[in-house]
Amino acid sequence: MDTLNVSHQREYMAQMARQREALLAASARAGKAPAKKSREDVLSTFKKQAKRAEKGRMQAIRSSETQIQSTFVPPAYAACVTSVADLKKMGVDELRLETHHRGRYVLLRAVAGPSRMTALVGVGEDEEGRVVRVQIYQQGDENEVWKVGGVVVVKEPYFKESGDGDTGIRVDHMGDVMALPANHPLVPEKWRKGVDAVLVREWIDRAAEAMKGERYWEALDQCKSALLASPPPTPEEATEIKLKLAAAYLKVGYFEAAESAIDGVDPTPESLKLQAEAFYNLARYDECIESLGKLPEQDSTLLEKAKTRLVEQETGAYDFRSIFTELSTLNPPTVDRATYIGPVDIRVSPGKGRGLFTTRAVEAGELLMCEKAFAYSFFDQSAPAEMHKTKLSMVFNTEEGSIIFGTLGTLITEAVQKVARNPSLHDFVSSLYHGSYKAPAVNKIDDHPIIDTFLIERIISHNCFGCPPTSLMAHVTPGPPKRAYSSGLWPLCATLNHSCLPTARRSFIGDLQVVRATRDLPADTELVWAYNEVSEDPAQTRSALANWGFVCSCTLCTEAMRTPEKVRKRRELLRTDLRACVMVKNPDDIDVAKAERLVAAVEATYKAKPVEAPRESMCGLQLMITRVHKNRGEAAKVVGAALKVLRLLGFEVKGAKVPRGKEEFEVVRWGYMAHGVVETWVQLWVAYATVAPELCADAERCARICYKICVGEDETFDDSYGRKARKAMEDDAAAAPGVSTA
Repeated sequence: MDTLNVSHQREYMAQMARQREALLAASARAGKAPAKKSREDVLSTFKKQAKRAEKGRMQAIRSSETQIQSTFVPPAYAACVTSVADLKKMGVDELRLETHHRGRYVLLRAVAGPSRMTALVGVGEDEEGRVVRVQIYQQGDENEVWKVGGVVVVKEPYFKESGDGDTGIRVDHMGDVMALPANHPLVPEKWRKGVDAVLVREWIDRAAEAMKGERYWEALDQCKSALLASPPPTPEEATEIKLKLAAAYLKVGYFEAAESAIDGVDPTPESLKLQAEAFYNLARYDECIESLGKLPEQDSTLLEKAKTRLVEQETGAYDFRSIFTELSTLNPPTVDRATYIGPVDIRVSPGKGRGLFTTRAVEAGELLMCEKAFAYSFFDQSAPAEMHKTKLSMVFNTEEGSIIFGTLGTLITEAVQKVARNPSLHDFVSSLYHGSYKAPAVNKIDDHPIIDTFLIERIISHNCFGCPPTSLMAHVTPGPPKRAYSSGLWPLCATLNHSCLPTARRSFIGDLQVVRATRDLPADTELVWAYNEVSEDPAQTRSALANWGFVCSCTLCTEAMRTPEKVRKRRELLRTDLRACVMVKNPDDIDVAKAERLVAAVEATYKAKPVEAPRESMCGLQLMITRVHKNRGEAAKVVGAALKVLRLLGFEVKGAKVPRGKEEFEVVRWGYMAHGVVETWVQLWVAYATVAPELCADAERCARICYKICVGEDETFDDSYGRKARKAMEDDAAAAPGVSTA
């Protein structure tokens, strides 16, 4: 949603065609043995490639150019769901081109690398010294799986020719490659280097040294080796190992593994502190507080944080100002906050699969949920190239035919890594819409979660959100909104179905997605929002929604579909004339009477009422007329013009006209939250100060509600609008006839 799909741009379509041709040509060589290369040739080629990749990175930094890499998603293939004990070992010489070697595994010792290219790339050797290039995708930390001298198992290896003409093993699924402890039974004697003579105590001491040196993956390896040592650890040593395992797992973000490592360990200050940290990072704040409560000397900092998070989680009470303060110092802007789930739940939506519904009546602007991103990939467009922590990529999916530009490639890796670190989240994420792709039936094997990268890729492509650093920044920045290349996956938010006429609106504050009701809603109302920029062009809407495989049938789309092409063209010509009329160098030169006639003429081309088909494209143009009246000091005309903006957006407001009648002020129906709706209410607020002061509080309240819906909160409203509005009222009052400024 809101990502940049360039699938129909000619230059990228040509790249896609070339890649498909290459895949077709490669498939013709399936099952054949690769050309023989010497060990020296393979290592030399790898070193040249690694050097070239590093040189490219350095050149990009020196020239302040943003690196854009092309990522080609290969034809999907299933992850291995067989235990290594049930697989048969093979050598490098048995590998065949374009073949998934089902039922087999290859044992490799790393002899070169890793180098970070599009994938993590290294060279490994088998027991006979035969070498092969290995590309491991979706890998986060280089030290997790590949280090020179380390031994790995590649399950059911996929051997193929890569785009550069070289050959090697490609690993797309994290669970298909396993790093082995030095004394693992699968490690052959010739690679063990006397490790069997190392006693438990020495492994523990090595782990302690690695922890001191912040080499956490190494510490994990030493702990695992200690558990495999002979003679086995004593109960006391086993406890010590488990504590070190938990500490190391916490450092690398494997919070579930940290909790599991100390499960059953007798409570001690050390184990309770580790347990509390694991619970905190798993968002189990009540359990964190409970563990901290058992400590003789409590960690007051962690306790206060956990209590604050628990309040956020249970009530949705956030200190948004403090969040913005934190964001100003963070890159990426990922804040330590809890997820709040308000009066909503997931239910079956007839004809749509699942959907999100209100559990009680809610008011416009009410917080429905505030979800922390499951995975988040941030690209700072304002920073120089050397500060970019995330690469922009062009992700080509050769099977789906999609080409997405932005941070999607990095986001897929982030999501895969998140599931690997927290396997309990797998089922919920896997339940998100993923088209016709079939998820694996097995979730875990060899004590490793089975994470199907292609399933995650499909989930991301259908459910991720493009997002600005903050919606506030996007809202207050002058000019048309900039394309945001950052992206994230918010699983609960992703359950909302599409409609061009939303009942909820999303906004972003760093990696928090804030969802508020766009109007008053009764209980059991389905929450919907637009997956894409709303358009009155049916062809454009169909194209934008093609990824999800449905056609929108909202009243706006129905109106667009039944509008004859002749009427559509006349409407666009009138809008062009209207834009030319109001978008002049000096706004005071606008011919207001002509502009109002053109607005009426455009309106006449619609059959549906604005409530059913909001005129978003006219909102900004009508707002410019409102500004002209403001600049001319015509407060009563400001009110009329501003109310016209609201009516075009589908608002129904009583008791707001001037001169006043007997009706009480009431927003009967909230309309479409288009860009400019907040300013419209602020224009009313300022104008009312002159012609209907009794309505000022109502207009300010409505402005705040719309602001809250659009940017996620209203704590910054005065910074953005309030102070300027009050100053304008003071200036208007001072300029009024008979008012002395002496």
